[in-house]
Parts: sequence; C-alpha cells; structure tokens
Amino acid sequence: MRGVYLLICLQLLLGFPILQVQVFADSNTVLNDFKIVAKYKPGYSDWKPWKVTITGDGNVIQETYVFDDKDEKTTLKSYSLSRDDLKEIITEIKESNFMSLSKKFDYKVTDNPTLILTVTIERKTHQVIVYAPSHSKQNNEVKRFLDVWNKVLKKVPPPNPEQKQID
Repeated sequence: MRGVYLLICLQLLLGFPILQVQVFADSNTVLNDFKIVAKYKPGYSDWKPWKVTITGDGNVIQETYVFDDKDEKTTLKSYSLSRDDLKEIITEIKESNFMSLSKKFDYKVTDNPTLILTVTIERKTHQVIVYAPSHSKQNNEVKRFLDVWNKVLKKVPPPNPEQKQID
C-alpha cells in the first residue's frame, strides 16, 4: 500500500512540471502562429497611409506611403516588441472576441479614414474593415475593434504625429 502511495505522489510531482511545459508550449504555438496587420487609409487628408505588420516573434515592420506628383515612396521602419507586449495584444484580441466581429462596418459619409485589421491566431485569420470610425464608434462591435486597434497604436505609434487612439 505504501508503494502505491509513493507512486501516486511521484506521478503528481512529475505531472505538474509536465503540465507547465505543455501550457508554455501552447503559448509559444499561439505566438508563433500569431500575426496582425493594421492598415490605415486616411481618406481626404494630408495624413500618410500606413501599414504595420506584427508577427509572433515580436518583429514589427511599419510601411509608410508618401505620394508626390510622380511616384509613391515607401518608408520602412522596423521595431521589436517584447513578449509581454505581444501577450497584451493577444489578450486584447481574445477579450474583445475579435474573431467573431462582422467583417465590415460602413457609415454613410465620404472622404473619411478606413481602418483595417487582419488577425491570424490559432490557425484562423479574420479581417475587419471599419470606414469612418469616429462616426460609428458607438457601435459595440466597432468599440471592440477599436480596443484592438488602440492597443496596436499604443505599442507601435503611427507615423502621423497628430494621429491618436480613437476613444
């Protein structure tokens, strides 16, 4: 009987570290699979359009597009986010239930900005487009979208100095 008791205790002692490693491995899988692309299209404005790509390894590429009379020029900047920064973004995506949001939100105005988020997580990809976000920010789903959008802007400031998070 004592041997069975020791065997059970040994399994419990060895089982907990194994469970912790599995949870950590699952977390890494999510991070390796994770990608978010945020695109900003300014509408009728002198602000620059841009795109930010954040990958699960923390690498960030920010593309800023500048148009002159003849050409489009792209400026690239690279950043690195910490594991904690990535976890904050992923937590916001999950808390907002981003993957269940409608794909498109419109408002009947012209020449307004368009915000686009494309999220890949846990082998699923979901894109949401919000046109004229300041007009539709009272919509519950748009609020949830903006929670994620604002988290991205907090971690990777936009290239337009006046551009702020949308409340």
